[in-house]
Amino acid sequence: MPPPRRQSRRTLWIALGIVGVALLACCGGGIGLLAVVKAVNDRNERAHNTPTTVTVGAGFEHDRFVADEGWEVAEDDGVFDIVDLALTNDARRPRQANLSFTVYRGDTIVADISCTAGTLGAGETEVADCFSPDAHTSDFDEVRVADSL
Repeated sequence: MPPPRRQSRRTLWIALGIVGVALLACCGGGIGLLAVVKAVNDRNERAHNTPTTVTVGAGFEHDRFVADEGWEVAEDDGVFDIVDLALTNDARRPRQANLSFTVYRGDTIVADISCTAGTLGAGETEVADCFSPDAHTSDFDEVRVADSL
């Protein structure tokens, strides 16, 4: 005698329920993982965009670019410039350096200087090309660096 239809429907509903729970667990876990990755990326991006005070001439690291010591804030045809800024890519992948230096006198911004270097492979070093339209003055007391992009 065949089993009643009611029991086979119950088995079908149990199987569909298990499949549904498995799908929810996979999708929910994937969404959770994406949320964690996004939060970490946002935190890292804020860190790179947050200006860091650097000492003129001293080596520093920003956004996995390492600057050798010996760079200077200088005057070039009456405007600010940064010279001898050698940047090394400390990351594992090739990327371009785009750094922005802000020069201060107290709380007043005196100049913005943009520095770029070509695409650097892991461990490669290049002297950055820097530019500012702001008139040079030697009357400043602080320099901060952040990502330009």
